Amino acid sequence: MMKMKEERQVLKIPAVSPIGKITEEKKQTLCVAAYCRVSTELDQQAGSYARQMSYYREKIDKKEGWILAGIYADEGVSGTVKKRRDGFLQMIQDCEEGKIDLILTKSISRFARNTVDLLTTIRNLKSRNIAVYFEKEHINTLDGAGEILLTILSSQAQEESRNTSENIRWSIRQKFERGELMVNHNHFMGYTKDTNGQLQIVPEEAEIVRSVFRLYLIGHSCAFIARYLEQHGMKTVMGKNKWCATVIEKMLSNEKYLGAALLQKTYTVDYLTKQRSKNNGELSKYFIKNNHSPIVSEEIFYDVQNEKLSRSYYRRKEAGRPSQYPITMKLMCDCCGDHYLRVTRKRDRKEHIVWRCKSRILHGDRYCTKLSTIPETDLHKAIWGAYSRILHIKHCSDRVELEQIADQMADRKKMIFKAIQENVQGFWVWNDLMAYYANVKNEYDELSELLLRKFLEGEESVFIRCPFKHMKAYSNYNKYEDELVNLYVERIWTVASNEVIILFKNGSMVREKWDY
Repeated sequence: MMKMKEERQVLKIPAVSPIGKITEEKKQTLCVAAYCRVSTELDQQAGSYARQMSYYREKIDKKEGWILAGIYADEGVSGTVKKRRDGFLQMIQDCEEGKIDLILTKSISRFARNTVDLLTTIRNLKSRNIAVYFEKEHINTLDGAGEILLTILSSQAQEESRNTSENIRWSIRQKFERGELMVNHNHFMGYTKDTNGQLQIVPEEAEIVRSVFRLYLIGHSCAFIARYLEQHGMKTVMGKNKWCATVIEKMLSNEKYLGAALLQKTYTVDYLTKQRSKNNGELSKYFIKNNHSPIVSEEIFYDVQNEKLSRSYYRRKEAGRPSQYPITMKLMCDCCGDHYLRVTRKRDRKEHIVWRCKSRILHGDRYCTKLSTIPETDLHKAIWGAYSRILHIKHCSDRVELEQIADQMADRKKMIFKAIQENVQGFWVWNDLMAYYANVKNEYDELSELLLRKFLEGEESVFIRCPFKHMKAYSNYNKYEDELVNLYVERIWTVASNEVIILFKNGSMVREKWDY
């Protein structure tokens, strides 16, 4: 007998609860977290921040079947950039580790103002069956229509953020135009603010700033200065013992130590990523003179800027190889035009320091026929002797031909000084300034070579361009110091193994000879 065909049946499998993968009938405890955020640290926002945290803690504790997984919060940060929100990132990490089943938050704008970040995060959580519930919009991300609403509303939140950013930027630029300075004095060595918000000098910190400028001007590197401050127990503005060379570098370029202020040095490129870029003319800049009391004099400040340019120029010229000896790059061979190098020689089992022509060392007599080897002790005596001779001379030389060349050299120095001033005021892009400096410096060097040749045609041993002005910021010297070379010497030429000609920065020239 044929068996009758069984009746076709359809079995219905009930859907899981949109929150967690747990049906209402078999509901277990859920690990519920809350996320709170305020975008500023203002007092009124601080109240909102505290209320949000208190509200969610109480709400989760009262709900039967809910266990508090944590209150995650970010205070004083924007919702447009995820990577700066430590609380948010920790919450997502805990979700990925299975510690959270449900996230409660006030609104979409509190959770994120960047549409891409929001949707990426929600989809990541959704793939793990973790729901986010936005109370203001009444959206559960595990609902079918949730993502469409989220896309529309988050785009609106992002647009609101853009408008807010534009309004803030407009407000800041209005302050710049009025010359209103915005400085975080807590992170600014040398100054604090008085009750009226004006910058006031902190004497102890100002001494550190002056030491930094002085040490750099006499030839030390930023790394050396950082070590020096640490060794002498000088603390940073944050009270730390460790100094960084980059901090020293920024201090040396900060026009506020001059009593001035350059506004809008940087600007925000993208309000979403908060990426900032140096303002190379894309936006207006504002330079305020005599804004507050200076810590360093105008003379010292601009001398430091000139020294920075000079070091950058020689680093590029010498393929980035800095020298620890101030005489290097200033001592020249009058035969081939190359620099002299410091060399250690051994004789009679003793070490002797001498200076020799670089071209002669590397190539023998192919490019340089001069055999001049100058003992360092004699070179130091010659520099000190030349400095001592012209220090107190009050009259100028009367060789018209030399004076005309020296005047042209002085004009080139004025051109460089003017460019440095303009750079401090924000008119130059650094690479353009370096190119300009290199051109003018080459002209200056050619004129100095011409001055040397004309000077050698005469019989005098001293040419005084103008009386030597001793810099009062530094102590008087009673012997040779490396500082002398950095502060006052422009160039040294070897004429013979026992004779040099020294060009000083004020345009004066001295022939110095010694006997063995």
